[in-house]
Amino acid sequence: LSHDMLVKDAYTTYDKKYFIAIDQGENVYVWDTSDWSLRIKIPFRSSSYNYILSIEKVYSDETGVVVSDKEKVIKYDYDGNEIYSVEPPKGVSACTFSGKTGRGAFITEKGEKASSIFDFLDDAFSEKGYEVVVFDIKDGKETGRFDVPVSTWSEAFVFSPDGEKLLIMKSCSVLDEAEDYAKAYSEMKPKQAAE
Repeated sequence: LSHDMLVKDAYTTYDKKYFIAIDQGENVYVWDTSDWSLRIKIPFRSSSYNYILSIEKVYSDETGVVVSDKEKVIKYDYDGNEIYSVEPPKGVSACTFSGKTGRGAFITEKGEKASSIFDFLDDAFSEKGYEVVVFDIKDGKETGRFDVPVSTWSEAFVFSPDGEKLLIMKSCSVLDEAEDYAKAYSEMKPKQAAE
């Protein structure tokens, strides 16, 4: 399997039909495991500030490829055409998918995008909180939303094996004591999406 740069992350989809690789240049490759042919290569995206956006998570099924980066969640068909795009005002902090239930979820900061340097500075010193948005992988429609009970996360943001719960784990180091602690929130039920 040929890639333009060294592979930094790779995994198979829930149904084991696709092998997904992300290289050091943030290019995404989706390989069909039945014959190891390349289904699609999705090149990196640049932000409006002209830097390469890091890939958060990738999911692939028979309907296409969903790519999450720091700004948005985009679904492509296997010809490279965009099926849908979800762009929260404050970007995507983390993303996960459940092949079993056909749902995806991402964490985003609450509030609107800063329109001036003053809004940006105001945001930097205020605690607006974060929320999880749950969506249908096939069409990108929101199916639920709820507040995140932690302000930072670095260990885990995943669906449970049955796809019915989300695990959000917070991890923090206290520098002077070098003491780690973690708190898991596994029993989260999303609020119904607005009609």
